[in-house]
Amino acid sequence: MRIAACLAWAFAVLLLGAGLGHAEKRVALVVGYGAYQHADKLANPITDARRMREALTGLGFEVVFGENLDKRALERAVGRFANAAQDADPTTRK
Repeated sequence: MRIAACLAWAFAVLLLGAGLGHAEKRVALVVGYGAYQHADKLANPITDARRMREALTGLGFEVVFGENLDKRALERAVGRFANAAQDADPTTRK
């Protein structure tokens, strides 16, 4: 689960950096995990995820958000993100 959380966090940051142009619809997936069963606990992952959600929302992103999701809930969140991202504006780099 730690890998999934890190990937989701990195993906949200990537979208933040890539989507600051003039896009009309920007979408991000933010997932925070703080309830690890077989790994060291992080200091503030849920608080960090909530703050990332707030920051991205303030920048105009539609945010698909989750906390301590199990596998099935994470898959649903990724599905919601994929659906929302289908009609998001693509970013172009020059």
